[in-house]
Amino acid sequence: MTHPRLAQARRSALWSVDHTPGETSPLSGRQSADVVIVGAGFSGLWTAYWLTEFIPGRMIRIIEAERIGHGASARNGGWLSALLPVFLTDLAATFGEERTVSLQRVMFESVSEVEEICRLHGIDAHIAHQGSISLIRNRAQEARARADIDDYQRFGFASHIEMWDRSRTKTKVKGDHLSTYRPDCAVLHPRRLVEGLAELIGDRGVIFHEESRVRSIEVGRIETTHGCVKAPIVVDCREAYGARSSGRIVIPIHSSMIATEPLSPAVWDEIGLPQREALSDYRRQIIYAQRTHDDRLAFGGRGVGYAFGSRIRNRSDYDDRVHSKLLASMVELFPVLSEAGITHRWGGPLAVPRDWTWSVTFDRGSGFGRLGGYVGDGVTSTFVAGRAMSRLIAHGTDDLPLIGHRSRRWEPEPLRWIGVNTMNRLAESVDKQEARGRVGGLMSRLVDVLIG
Repeated sequence: MTHPRLAQARRSALWSVDHTPGETSPLSGRQSADVVIVGAGFSGLWTAYWLTEFIPGRMIRIIEAERIGHGASARNGGWLSALLPVFLTDLAATFGEERTVSLQRVMFESVSEVEEICRLHGIDAHIAHQGSISLIRNRAQEARARADIDDYQRFGFASHIEMWDRSRTKTKVKGDHLSTYRPDCAVLHPRRLVEGLAELIGDRGVIFHEESRVRSIEVGRIETTHGCVKAPIVVDCREAYGARSSGRIVIPIHSSMIATEPLSPAVWDEIGLPQREALSDYRRQIIYAQRTHDDRLAFGGRGVGYAFGSRIRNRSDYDDRVHSKLLASMVELFPVLSEAGITHRWGGPLAVPRDWTWSVTFDRGSGFGRLGGYVGDGVTSTFVAGRAMSRLIAHGTDDLPLIGHRSRRWEPEPLRWIGVNTMNRLAESVDKQEARGRVGGLMSRLVDVLIG
């Protein structure tokens, strides 16, 4: 049953307010290109952007099953962050310390680089680069926060994370919390970035074919429901929407969001986030939030169950139970919002590899490339991945450590369905235990095992 405060909310992403899609030009007949990109989200858009930088004048076509930015790119929380989904210590075990340090430095630098590209090309994505604050709300969360700090310090990044005491935290977020602060994070309006990039590369000659669902991807050829295109280079940027054909490389996991009405200055005085800092905490069942350009609170998190066989169900975008839990979590953090109107509710799938580590792969012999698996941290990662893919295509080489990385495959069904949904329920249970003061325990260790 829908929570009464959610009943009147629009079932659409806040970011699509005032967005009017233009006319489409679906792929029809037999076409050709130098490069064909499948998926018009951030991965595809950034790949095309960098290709127009490195090898201008090439014929590039982008094939999209729905409309530009239909997937996670225009439905996410709007964090332009330097976060990687796993500890640097864990990455170093696979890639070595030197390459891990290199990767994290690229992520730090890319936050400002995206901001600069927007400034250079007049893309008003409502960017506010004021860092991120992660609240610490119990002893277990404090242990995880200190592990974060230790991990950064080990690799020489102590200046990129700070522990804040209660008084300093209160200057940014009202309440009685410790927190960690990371300067390398901005918030933005993801739809405005999507549309700005699409317009920019369209002016450079990139051709979009929306409402063109791909039926098959072969070496040198893409076939859609109404036409095909041949190209020596094919790049798969479908992310979660390509999970079922990925050979268990990634699975789709849903994230959900709600947004309030525009809030008054008096209400914001009771919340904080005076400079639009990004906000989260250290619970297992991830939450994230931002103060938007028009003074709403956009609040998101996980919790929707995984569908058997990596199916994507549109009804999961509007899961009443998860949206109600998000509302409860938001009000528990900020009681002043107990009567605030909820104007939008939405969700969508993101792609998760088994080791939670994204990758860029390109086979020069066949001309086939794939990138993705960002685990919800894709606004910056897509920029980095798209640039690396474009360099591989244009120059044959790039030094990004994640190039060629192959995650181990997810377990076959029904083990995958059992494991992922068990992890989801355990994470929720562990959060409840930790809120009551418990640290560690069997369930907490099981979550670590299932995630790792």
